[in-house]
Amino acid sequence: MSLIESADLDFLENGAVTLARVASPEDGIARALQIETLVVMELEEWQASPFTSSLDLCWYLDQQIPLSLDPSRKTLQALSVEDPPVYALLSRVVLPVFDSIIENSNQMSARLLAVRCAFEATAAQLRGVEWTPPTGVELLPSTAGGAARIHVIGSSVATDVYLPK
Repeated sequence: MSLIESADLDFLENGAVTLARVASPEDGIARALQIETLVVMELEEWQASPFTSSLDLCWYLDQQIPLSLDPSRKTLQALSVEDPPVYALLSRVVLPVFDSIIENSNQMSARLLAVRCAFEATAAQLRGVEWTPPTGVELLPSTAGGAARIHVIGSSVATDVYLPK
């Protein structure tokens, strides 16, 4: 927050540009899931896989591959419609962990976007121009003498960033 309160316009603009270049947490999750899929397939080839059966491995990969291509809450919910079958012992343990990882990733992504927008909004205020939030972001007015805040639509209030007064 102290960085957002800076009165140095160049610093604020450079901060927003730098944050825009940071890879999204979803991209990082996708890469990690893709690498994990390849590792599991290689372990299976060397007969060192933690899976007890090929049916378990097949069910796991049927879930893992779509999730690695689109690690979103929507994809996870679509894949989680049915419970893992009885024979998918390891898959039954691993899938709930994905749910937690993806939820945390979505929240980190929203927070990153909110912070970047806070840099942009503060820089716009210093320039004396109006800041227009990008799609999916809203600027909520101050309430009862408090500061205005940046909110990413669909995320929790915990990811909101308050602007300097």
